[in-house]
Amino acid sequence: MYENSSRLAPYPSRVGAEWRDIFDRDQEKTAFREYDAAELGYGRLGDGWALLIRSRRYVEGPNVNNFPETEAYDDGWEPRPLLGASRKLRLAAVPKIPKLIDLIKAEAERS
Repeated sequence: MYENSSRLAPYPSRVGAEWRDIFDRDQEKTAFREYDAAELGYGRLGDGWALLIRSRRYVEGPNVNNFPETEAYDDGWEPRPLLGASRKLRLAAVPKIPKLIDLIKAEAERS
């Protein structure tokens, strides 16, 4: 759940997320791949609370021990209201909302 605009709910809605290979500067394929995702959450926005969405980039590749590891990177913009997102994202978020509500309830019961 978003406690502030920088903390995400524990449930990401990954819309249109497809892995892409990462190439080096010589256009040779590396051992890494990436995808962009939109994540759905709930949090404080101004004086109220709202369903929020933000963009993240995930990069997967071998770590120093040669085991696969996935890192998440913020795309540099703050979470924004779901109502202000594209129609495609709003429609993709609809089936994710019941799970998000369950997670919000569970978080409220723990607090």
